[in-house]
Amino acid sequence: MEGQEDGAVSQSEDGGRTYELNLALALAKTLMKLHEAAKDNPAKKEGLQKFDDLDPEKQKDFVILSRHHRVPQDIKDFIDGFGTGSEKFRELVGKVHEEDEKALGRDPEAKEYFQRVGIGKENGNGKKLERKKELVPIPIYDPEDQVSVHSEGMEITSYTDPEIYTVSVERTKALRTMDPERSGIRNALGGDGLKWAIDHIDMTVGRSFDAHGFGLKIDPVEGLDTILRKGFNKDQLLYTTQFIRNKEVGAAIGADHPFTEGGIILISDVDKKLVEGVRVIIVGEEYCRAINILKNKYPNYVIVPWHDAPKVLTELYNGKTGEHRVYEKISKDNRPTYAPDNDYLTHKGPVEIPQAQSGSESQHPW
Repeated sequence: MEGQEDGAVSQSEDGGRTYELNLALALAKTLMKLHEAAKDNPAKKEGLQKFDDLDPEKQKDFVILSRHHRVPQDIKDFIDGFGTGSEKFRELVGKVHEEDEKALGRDPEAKEYFQRVGIGKENGNGKKLERKKELVPIPIYDPEDQVSVHSEGMEITSYTDPEIYTVSVERTKALRTMDPERSGIRNALGGDGLKWAIDHIDMTVGRSFDAHGFGLKIDPVEGLDTILRKGFNKDQLLYTTQFIRNKEVGAAIGADHPFTEGGIILISDVDKKLVEGVRVIIVGEEYCRAINILKNKYPNYVIVPWHDAPKVLTELYNGKTGEHRVYEKISKDNRPTYAPDNDYLTHKGPVEIPQAQSGSESQHPW
């Protein structure tokens, strides 16, 4: 089943309010369903709970959820709409923005950090940091810029395989680097590269492949390893779809394309079902510096960075059918870019090593 990452957030990341945030997340999901059910009934919608009806602590938790990188985007979008028109919501969001800027001002490395990631600069008095307007290219695979396998810090986690551990750590680092590059914590979900690949493949080619993407319910790296070592669980329903956007399928499984948040999509052979075997593994930009590790660990599979997905799948399709369909080529000079989603600046502290997991079946994203 499509999953979501089970990433235990550190106390520094959630302010020590993990339990309260999960309660708020459950409430947000319930409210979202109620508002969705009442969208065509103004009278019914008018009677639903509003942001100003929440208790003050819950209001703060909702604002945290709207900016947290582990919260699904649809929940964030709902909270933004839920808070529309509320002076309290605007006040809380403004305070968070101010705290971000204060944190940047206290950080002696803030100026260098902003310049390095290319999103801001100091003004004349050195007090204000403003976001640059240029867009940031999505990272691509560079065979010369790859991380090496290591196990430093692994002893305090649940990981036992240094390769899996290294890939997971690299993914975490990459996602947290994306925060400032993409103009705020709200966008640090990954998946942009994979979405580009889905949107830029020949529709006939994309329909010829069965796909399953990882969301954020389980650790996607461990999930990948389990499937490749043990195969699919025959007692568990596997949700798959074609490697295209398909609104009809979306109505049935809740997504109009393979899930991309986990940064990994499993692909079948041409005109085969995925349960018959995985042929290709497409990975997002957060794994670009760990692809060599994945290739060495899984030599029997085709490991493909997001930007090469149209090329690899089209060539497989052409080889099977004898057709000559074309694909879009991506290089360092014509990479697609991240589109800014909001105006908030978020400074992340030092990268933390993932902590030990309480179990891969946890139902919350914390």
